[in-house]
Amino acid sequence: MLEFMINNLAVILWVIFAILVIILIVFTIRTGNYSLLMKLVNTAVNAAEAKWGSGTGSIKYVEASTYINNMLPWYLRIVFTPTFIDKLIETVVEGLQKATTVTVPIMTVAIMPVVIKKDGV
Repeated sequence: MLEFMINNLAVILWVIFAILVIILIVFTIRTGNYSLLMKLVNTAVNAAEAKWGSGTGSIKYVEASTYINNMLPWYLRIVFTPTFIDKLIETVVEGLQKATTVTVPIMTVAIMPVVIKKDGV
């Protein structure tokens, strides 16, 4: 048995690592860290938008992703990969674009001429 464990140590370590990652994912989801991550992403995207304005998408993306990675604890960086965080950033950006692109129906306003009488006549 010991010889088998020594010969397959790398496989055993990978299996243990995979089990730990699954436990972290379950723990993260159960403790509500996903909603915390979404709040963090919203804050980062809105702050970058306010700081850099329009037309600077790549700069805002780098700033938002850097902010998120700096704020996440190490165990959440394992669970929430950079690819997953990129998708969340895109989702928040699309939501902001939809929120700012509001369609307002065009109204027709009738303008009535106003006649002002002079000297009470």
